[in-house]
Amino acid sequence: MSIDGPPKLYREIRGVDGFDKAVSTLLLIDQIAKEVNWIHASINYTVSKYNVGKLDDFLDFIKDHPQLSSFQDRINLVVQQFSEYYHCHERSYSRKFFAPRRF
Repeated sequence: MSIDGPPKLYREIRGVDGFDKAVSTLLLIDQIAKEVNWIHASINYTVSKYNVGKLDDFLDFIKDHPQLSSFQDRINLVVQQFSEYYHCHERSYSRKFFAPRRF
């Protein structure tokens, strides 16, 4: 699940107030993962110019967040990419499919 920061930063980066929905989906996937052995639930933290340098704050937030503290050792760092594949229709494509947006 892609979570790029605490709720306020998540909203600023993504332009939607979807942090709680992302967390609830992550927890649901984690629950399913406990029942099957081919699913792995983790947090993807996409580093961009909006959250670079804020990883330590995010890790502290995860540690202190009751629902997310169990994910401290399941965080993947992803570097934002600028590829025409992801941006073929610029805004409409990225918003429809939640692909990384060009900043």
